[in-house]
Amino acid sequence: MASAVSLCSGCGLCVRSRQEALICDGCNKWRHRLCGTKISQFEYRNINRRLKAGQVFMRCCPDCPDWMEVSCADADDPSDAFPVERKPATINNTPKDFNIILPIDNITPFAETSLVDEALPTTILADTPVTYKIVSGGTRKCSSLLADSLGFTYTRKRESSVSVTWICSYRGKKYYATISQQLGTMNFKSGHHQHTHPGDPGAELKASTRAFVKKSALECSFASSGEIVKKELSSCENSDVPLPNINTLFRCNNRARGGQRPKHPEDTSFELNRDHVPQDFLQADLSENGQRHLIFATSIQLQHMSKSKTWYVDGTFKLVRTPFVQLLSVHSSIKRSSERIILE
Repeated sequence: MASAVSLCSGCGLCVRSRQEALICDGCNKWRHRLCGTKISQFEYRNINRRLKAGQVFMRCCPDCPDWMEVSCADADDPSDAFPVERKPATINNTPKDFNIILPIDNITPFAETSLVDEALPTTILADTPVTYKIVSGGTRKCSSLLADSLGFTYTRKRESSVSVTWICSYRGKKYYATISQQLGTMNFKSGHHQHTHPGDPGAELKASTRAFVKKSALECSFASSGEIVKKELSSCENSDVPLPNINTLFRCNNRARGGQRPKHPEDTSFELNRDHVPQDFLQADLSENGQRHLIFATSIQLQHMSKSKTWYVDGTFKLVRTPFVQLLSVHSSIKRSSERIILE
């Protein structure tokens, strides 16, 4: 808004292009905003926006003889004229004939509505004592795990001649909760520290389920993980607490069997441990031209394949590890009623 070659009518200094200044509509002279114009920076920026929008702004400097003659009537839009001193609206400035009293009959009463609070229960529930249960094989290393009715679990810390100390399985950085058990009894006493985490209502059920899955995996070495997990989860369907994650139970089953599996052979001259092979599943162990071939099949599969007219052979290389090279599978189909079943 300022010109680079004009002088301020107030201070006499040069008005530069980047300085805030206004030109008088009476004497056509520039004046800095801070040189007695009484215009704030907010008002100056508001004027600048109005001029860019095409609105009309009229102003005269205090030194101009036409200062008092410029008014709102000289502008196209009276609201754009500036400066025009306006006194704040007060009660004393209100005209005497102005009346704000309304008839009482026209006032509509405000109806206030509120939500009805539910009635508090009158029955007082009795404090239920905390019960404890020791789950054999409940930990990852198949050690004993103590679970209470509040959803907290404890592992065995130490044992003395008179008591057994259990420590919370979720250990904090500073302190942790403990339980003291009288040796040979089911009497438990809580320690001084409280738990630093919320309890899990299904902790006891999860620990019992994991212990059963690991025990079944060791006893039934030839049963599939799906059968063991499905059998255990079916017995817990009517439980009120959340059931364990099925993937967690699969990992527990495989981890329990991993310690009993024989070591993976380094070459083909290993001795096959038949204790880890189902009965009558190994049909032949052949060696030909330095290559070893292990043939596995059940008696039912051999019976159906002997009656089949067509066999399908598939060779897979990616499923086997060294020293084995290929898994060769033979398939046949049988017809049962209106559907055809592929045997592998």
